[in-house]
Amino acid sequence: MPARTRRFIIFIVLSVTLTVSALCMAGIDFVTITLPEKVIRQSIESALPLSINPDQGLLEGSLVLDTIDRFELGQNSAVVHGLILGKNLVLTTRIGDQDFRLKLGEMRLPMTCDFTFRFDPQEKSLYITPHLTDSLKEAPPEQAKKVLPILALLNNREYPISFESMKSFQTKIGQRNLAVEMEPVDIQISQTQLVLKMVPRVSKTN
Repeated sequence: MPARTRRFIIFIVLSVTLTVSALCMAGIDFVTITLPEKVIRQSIESALPLSINPDQGLLEGSLVLDTIDRFELGQNSAVVHGLILGKNLVLTTRIGDQDFRLKLGEMRLPMTCDFTFRFDPQEKSLYITPHLTDSLKEAPPEQAKKVLPILALLNNREYPISFESMKSFQTKIGQRNLAVEMEPVDIQISQTQLVLKMVPRVSKTN
């Protein structure tokens, strides 16, 4: 996860620390954190350019989401329109028992992407799946051949979203230092907001 994204998540966590602590002391079963659509968009924009990594060791070079001009939440879904830039791209493909390196070079692609979300209550993880089938409509003809193999690599695959930065943090009440461990129990995404329900587990550190 890029450093700027981590810093934003930490900021969100710190901004609700007092609320979390108060609820924990009151014996509430879980804490609800609500992130409005506008806040999520601002967090993405503050982290741009965002690296895109298929995490399969097949793509070399720099591939980033450079800008966004549209972000809308839906029911367990989102729509993003932005610009993807690629530099020094090399794609490794396997045909039979042979590996071939395909040099793609530079890429500039206006992108429209639909995302769907799935929360796994057993794994306590949120998964996101990009659907990029309409992206080539805006691609110049000379870019299409470069984009197709990258879309095949990224498209319709589930990617986990890490909540490690939100799962634990330190807070202080009076002179007492507390460690708070957060366990996600439900994540709901609607047309206006993302709602996280997390069970806090508090322990003293001194």
